[in-house]
Amino acid sequence: MQIDNKIGVRRFGLVNWIGVTTLVKREIMRFLAVWNQTIAAPMVTSGLFLLIFNIAVGPNRGLVMGYSYIIFMVPGIVMMSIIQNAFANTSSSIMTSKIQGNIVDTLMPPLSAGEMLAGYVLGGIARGVKASSLCRKKKRHLQSIQYMTLCKNRDVV
Repeated sequence: MQIDNKIGVRRFGLVNWIGVTTLVKREIMRFLAVWNQTIAAPMVTSGLFLLIFNIAVGPNRGLVMGYSYIIFMVPGIVMMSIIQNAFANTSSSIMTSKIQGNIVDTLMPPLSAGEMLAGYVLGGIARGVKASSLCRKKKRHLQSIQYMTLCKNRDVV
């Protein structure tokens, strides 16, 4: 029996789905392993932004498009958190692999540049979505606090 192995011939079809899926899973497992740095820290950062804006601008600021200033700021801060975490995930993963010397494990598998890009981007998207989902829960909590405050102020008046 003769085995026909040719060097440089792609054996996975147009896209190596197994390799891309494995890279995405590795990225997700990497940021879940250090969840306090990758998921809890963005929540604390978002909370500090809201606190500082609230202290700096104060409650005396008028309504912005029908919402209080802080509630108006929350979607922007959540979006900032998504973008910042998606970028931080991919860049820190590549740099950590390079510094630790295990970048070879990423470069040796039969993945094209586009497949590696897709794997890292999808891993970054997963981290951004995970961090932002927790920030959205914080937004709902802030909206309920604002609603209770408005109801309390109406009762007083």
